[in-house]
Amino acid sequence: MTVLRVYQPESSEADRQGLVQRSRPCDLCSGHDLEVISLTDRKGKPLPTAICIDCGLISHLQLPTDDESERYYRDEYRMAYHAEETPSPRRVIKAWEQGQFLLNLLKPFLHQGEKVFEVGAGLGCNVKAFLLAGFPASGIEPGASFCTYSRDTLHVPLTTGRLEQLPQQPSHDLVLLVHVIEHLNSPRTALQQIRGLLNPGGRLYVECPNTSAPHAAPGKMFHYAHNYNFTDQTLISLATSCGLKLTQRLSKPRDKNLRLLFETSEASQPLLQGDGYEHTMSCVERYRRFTYHMRPSYVIERARSLRREIACRIRSQEKLDKIIAACQTAPAVVERHPEPPTLTKAA
Repeated sequence: MTVLRVYQPESSEADRQGLVQRSRPCDLCSGHDLEVISLTDRKGKPLPTAICIDCGLISHLQLPTDDESERYYRDEYRMAYHAEETPSPRRVIKAWEQGQFLLNLLKPFLHQGEKVFEVGAGLGCNVKAFLLAGFPASGIEPGASFCTYSRDTLHVPLTTGRLEQLPQQPSHDLVLLVHVIEHLNSPRTALQQIRGLLNPGGRLYVECPNTSAPHAAPGKMFHYAHNYNFTDQTLISLATSCGLKLTQRLSKPRDKNLRLLFETSEASQPLLQGDGYEHTMSCVERYRRFTYHMRPSYVIERARSLRREIACRIRSQEKLDKIIAACQTAPAVVERHPEPPTLTKAA
């Protein structure tokens, strides 16, 4: 039986005791001892979230099964997360701008002709940005509705499917994992599979919310779709143990999102920090609601977000029409990935 300490800020250490059984070990350190740090999600619905007291990795206390994850992301995620099955003009415009940002960020690390592949490509705008810049690029996306829109409207070579369906053979020079790793049922398994997709010297770009920084208000940090929450320590340690060494930090320590570039290397033991638990807990406990919202950087970022949102909505259909026209008329290198094999159900 696993010992689990229930964290309550107002309780004494003697009161923070409870027992629960979780057979699944920590994805980072294989530990079993957990502390619950939240009982509800950002909407106030029940969602016990726990921290591994050995390494500081945060995850749902009860992680979904592979079948549950497959059904959710195939059939429910877009409506539950975005409240739309067919993407709105605003969503396409924002994804397009993200694609341009990502191209500019990563292009200095690419050589012409290197192959780019995105896991969890969404609308495919990241893939399209690299295609239009002359790189062979393709991707995979579990959500059928967004994948269909991407192929039919934006002419992006996406395959509907999941990472584990891909043949494990080195065939890509850069893999993109943009706001995906936090959704995965087992980030370790996914990183090992991605390592198998990379050519020698290949790179992996990972972007996800930065738990080391104030990326969400207290009480709003956890929600159902994010199975894991990473600090820079836990993410780098996990990647290192999967044969991926950090080569570039493309974000600042206080940025809301981690942006890290890894390169293939030999797998090694996780580089666990002795203060991993303490570091993560200090990040989680750093702010209360008042101090979080009164930060000057928060006020500035909210103003910028509002300005971007207004700009995105102004003449949004006209902007969308230009994006679609660019996708349909501009020549691009297309490297289509083969259809994934049919999965066999686990016994």
